[in-house]
Amino acid sequence: RGRKLSMINSIFYKNHCPVMLMFVGMAGSGKTSLVSSLHNKLKSIKFYHYVVNLDPLVISLPYVANFDIRDTISIEKLIKHYNLGPNSAVLVSISLFISKFNQIIEHFQKLSNNFFYCLIDTPGQMDFILWSISGLILSSLLKFSFRSLVIYLIDIYRCYSNGKSFLSNFLICLCILFKTRCKTVIVINKFEVKNKNKITFSLNRSSSDFVKTFNYSTTIIKSFEELILTNCFKQLNIFKISNLFFLGINDFFNLMLQS
Repeated sequence: RGRKLSMINSIFYKNHCPVMLMFVGMAGSGKTSLVSSLHNKLKSIKFYHYVVNLDPLVISLPYVANFDIRDTISIEKLIKHYNLGPNSAVLVSISLFISKFNQIIEHFQKLSNNFFYCLIDTPGQMDFILWSISGLILSSLLKFSFRSLVIYLIDIYRCYSNGKSFLSNFLICLCILFKTRCKTVIVINKFEVKNKNKITFSLNRSSSDFVKTFNYSTTIIKSFEELILTNCFKQLNIFKISNLFFLGINDFFNLMLQS
């Protein structure tokens, strides 16, 4: 094991450039838990890395973030003084934080030879990455300063009984891909659920099998299948994991090592 780690270290330092991993997905998809698992994995093999938390509403974290938006911005004060709702307050908090994110980028650039990865945990409010300018600024800063990878998490537990939920998540992922222009990986989390046979079957075969499995017959779904799903299923990397039972984590971790 020690020989393998030394070989990996030599490969990294030969052409070293840190990799920025941005975890996005709906609320409850398991972003924070996955970041925590990867953080512990990286610590165990002594890979130096940073962790950034961009969720101002989170109460507690299973890891210690090097940069935490809650240390800079109080979302409670924003809600109270500007009479904002929770979603608006999240967007405003991230926008304020991103306006100074170039300072964090400069810090990373100064120490770029001393760490391998940066794990960026984002909130479940997808508006910031889909519609807000702050999401575009964040992805652009990461993309043009370092190597970057967007990890989109899908909660399989909410999709196994209804393929439309999976298709909605998939289309949101494509929107993020087209907007950020970053390399994107789909991670299907919570694969320990019992009634997942339908989606497992469709993922292991083709997009046409996916459509047939859920009995889609509408014209728009057929159009999606022909124009989008057929190509994207072939192009995107899709990983099936269970963070609860640590299934598939090693395969995803190997992707990180190769990214």
